[in-house]
Amino acid sequence: VAEYIVQNTVYEIDHKFNQNAASALHFGKAQCSGISRAVMLLLNELGISTILVTGDAPNNQGNYEPHAWNIVKLENKYYHIDVLHL
Repeated sequence: VAEYIVQNTVYEIDHKFNQNAASALHFGKAQCSGISRAVMLLLNELGISTILVTGDAPNNQGNYEPHAWNIVKLENKYYHIDVLHL
């Protein structure tokens, strides 16, 4: 799922529907929240427990800004997955 999103989605802040899964999956353009929602949707469809997490994370300039990523449960362990930083 992560590889599919990375190969088929471009990070874009100004797209009309950039904060939802449809933007990432249909238009191939989304910001972090849309990308994380697409990851959650696809993994949940595969039966993999996933939640969306929001908070602040450092950007390339070292400043903190709002960000979204996922927590995935695999074999009773939890993993943070940030598709934008693979």
